[in-house]
Amino acid sequence: MSGSTGAYIIEIDDEAVGIVVPDEDRAFRFFAAIKPYIGLEERRFATPRAAQKAARELVRGRRVAADR
Repeated sequence: MSGSTGAYIIEIDDEAVGIVVPDEDRAFRFFAAIKPYIGLEERRFATPRAAQKAARELVRGRRVAADR
């Protein structure tokens, strides 16, 4: 979803986990909406899809660690 600012909502399993906002270098900066994704806070991504992939991998890593 994009607004007039070019921001995109990043969703994982139908939950909004953060947004990405384009910066001056044409990258997208991530801002976490919920605590589990704070590890990605202000990280830059080439595309919104790359940010979503990183968010998915972050959660997947936590689930794997929790299963051990």
